[in-house]
Amino acid sequence: MATKTHRGITYTTSSSAAIDVLLDMPLQGGVDQDETTWLGSSYPGALDSFQPRQTDGDNIYNPRLLVVHVSTMANDETLTLSGECSEIMHASCQWAESNAAPGLSQHAASGTLINDAAHFLTSEATTAVDGTSALTNFSVGDYLLNAEGAIVGTIKSLTATSITLEANATVQVNDDAALHYRTPLVLKNTSGTTESVTLLLLVR
Repeated sequence: MATKTHRGITYTTSSSAAIDVLLDMPLQGGVDQDETTWLGSSYPGALDSFQPRQTDGDNIYNPRLLVVHVSTMANDETLTLSGECSEIMHASCQWAESNAAPGLSQHAASGTLINDAAHFLTSEATTAVDGTSALTNFSVGDYLLNAEGAIVGTIKSLTATSITLEANATVQVNDDAALHYRTPLVLKNTSGTTESVTLLLLVR
């Protein structure tokens, strides 16, 4: 396991890949126009006079643009971010090796399986599930992904044995197929070989 902390974000690999942070650029103005946190009591000072520090709510991090070089990342090795960030909003990569077989994922198997003899079709928005309870790894508003990382849809409602999407499934998912969930702060090398890769990350 390798660990590097830079400007409040800790980067941890599951094996021995080397980590080098090439760029960490705060985007102070990059606030989602639909974000209303600043109107409530969780923003420093709310609508009253500005307070020197936030004491009345959870910390809301500003977006940051990161360029991170990871050397000799083993197959299935993961890179986990922690500290002053709560989500990887975007990740793209440049592979260093000329014979690279690119593969980078931000999702993991949930243990929840499709339980629909007719499969989860693109004409349906609701499916039965079994295996691990859907409530264990999924919540309303989360993406539902298949094993290849394709977004099947956004979850509208769910129980332990059923998932309903906001719209019909975008891709068919067959009976007994594993459902995946998005991993907010974990990236995984899925190329099948050891790689050196430069990552472009937008985090918040």
